[in-house]
Amino acid sequence: MFWLLVLMNMAAYFNIGFKIMCLISIIYLLNATADNFVVFAGLVNFDDRPYLSVFIFSRPLFFVSIIWAGIVYDDAIADN
Repeated sequence: MFWLLVLMNMAAYFNIGFKIMCLISIIYLLNATADNFVVFAGLVNFDDRPYLSVFIFSRPLFFVSIIWAGIVYDDAIADN
């Protein structure tokens, strides 16, 4: 996910393919979420692993922020 965020930042800076990077990030997050809840269901425990559990439960906020960034982003260069 780190490299996807780096590529999203570069795409926003150079104004090339930002919405595609948002879509790729959403697909990656959906896959990782399914893996966490199906394969690694035993890891979600606040008593043993509070930091990992907070990361897993804060993922919907990350979904919303990436979707919002993809919708709001305007790829047209404004004349100043």
